[in-house]
Amino acid sequence: MGIIRELMTVNPRTVQVAHSVVDAAKLMRGEDSDIAPVLDGRELVGIVTDRDIAVRVVAGGRDPSTTRVGEV
Repeated sequence: MGIIRELMTVNPRTVQVAHSVVDAAKLMRGEDSDIAPVLDGRELVGIVTDRDIAVRVVAGGRDPSTTRVGEV
């Protein structure tokens, strides 16, 4: 158990479903992470990954500044 605890982030930063994909990407860059936990209010509803952004948003021709995390 000690090894897992060492790998975990104690207070991970999160994005809300209503935040833009750009907000999520900036959070991931700032945290040097390829995922961001997604909240709806205070409830964890999923994660968004850098691959989600690349494949579902950018390659899909969607605008990352207007596409909401909840849509991804």
